[in-house]
Amino acid sequence: MSCATVPGQSKLASFHRQVIGSANRNSYQKGIASEQRAVDFLQAHGHTVLKRRYRTEFGEIDIISVKDSIVHAIEVKERQTVREARFAISINQRSRIAKSLDVFLQTQCVPFKDVQLDAIFITRNNLCFLENAWYVEDCAGF
Repeated sequence: MSCATVPGQSKLASFHRQVIGSANRNSYQKGIASEQRAVDFLQAHGHTVLKRRYRTEFGEIDIISVKDSIVHAIEVKERQTVREARFAISINQRSRIAKSLDVFLQTQCVPFKDVQLDAIFITRNNLCFLENAWYVEDCAGF
């Protein structure tokens, strides 16, 4: 089988890559801004941020903080509504965050009494901090 290039296809493909690249950059920048808003909120409420965008083989934790000897693994979601943000965290994602937190606790020297899996939901006008958003027992296969 032979293939031929359709005239103008390379320009169209190039334009398509630019549009997708631009959308990805905008999403990335929006995510960074949302996480910064969440960090500012947490620090204003007594949290010490230990890590941002902590990556492991299992996945990423947006923010890891500590307050009152409790380590918080926090997922940040920005959507049009808090309801949309809340349902944007899948069971698989919750499991990956819990496993990543386990790696963090095993590899970092952080004294703690307890851990929490939290979420911060951001809309244009609101920030909702949900402590204990889920429990390890909620994570299938963990």
